[in-house]
Amino acid sequence: MKKVFAILMVVALAAAGCGGGGGASCTDLCAKGKECTATIDLTQCGTDCQAAKDTFRSDFFDKMSNCVNATACSSVTSDYDDIFDYCSSTVIPTYTGGTDISGFIDTTCQKMKECDAQVDINQCKTEMSSGDMLMLKLFKESIVNCLKNCVAGFNCTTDFATQFDGCADTCNVEIDMK
Repeated sequence: MKKVFAILMVVALAAAGCGGGGGASCTDLCAKGKECTATIDLTQCGTDCQAAKDTFRSDFFDKMSNCVNATACSSVTSDYDDIFDYCSSTVIPTYTGGTDISGFIDTTCQKMKECDAQVDINQCKTEMSSGDMLMLKLFKESIVNCLKNCVAGFNCTTDFATQFDGCADTCNVEIDMK
């Protein structure tokens, strides 16, 4: 589960590469994308940008947009996705703060224990409180709370990954657990 989040966050961030918080407008960032990759679809970029702004914390997007705007197309490659990947690898490891995900972790581990008596709640919390799962901190609080509330309603007889995909759809976030 943790590895999937990391992979999906990179995919989601790359798709949202046209996005920005208060630090830059979608128009500015999509223009940067067009500068670096002539084939970028500005309409799709604007749509992706708005979806990303609706999902991710604005302080995180400010840092990302500042990095994207400050990075010359030629300094990484001539591809906008590579610049965005560069900024993701620079900004994410140094990002402090973020949304409190402890409620999501508690709820998920409790549900896992409810569905499988063998689950050690403390071990579950430890595993979910480090590594890739911390990427959830990049989401707005409303998204994390939506996911938490959805997980609380999981049915123990249905595959968790399938149910989590349904939660992602319900919460309007791009996460595929399959």
